[in-house]
Amino acid sequence: MKTYDVQSCPLYNRRLQEIVILMYKVRNGLVPDYIGELFNFKTKVYSLRNAAFDIPRCSTVRYGKHFIRYLGPYLWSRLSPSDQQPSLDSLDGTLERKT
Repeated sequence: MKTYDVQSCPLYNRRLQEIVILMYKVRNGLVPDYIGELFNFKTKVYSLRNAAFDIPRCSTVRYGKHFIRYLGPYLWSRLSPSDQQPSLDSLDGTLERKT
């Protein structure tokens, strides 16, 4: 895990960056099975949006939208296709520039 300068990036943004990096690792099979099983990949042949994962429905806004099973795929779908780089280093650099 990369260390960050505390003053350059707020804690909330660092947490979101780490979730996006986790989703990259899930997508490329770089995590253990028990973590990868938390997320469902899209199984449809066609996709009208930039979504590699199914975003589950949540019953409550207060807790459901902060749950990793929802927040991870949601953040990944918000990235542009050019930001979903094949390299973890380039993804990490992109995220640092955007915060």
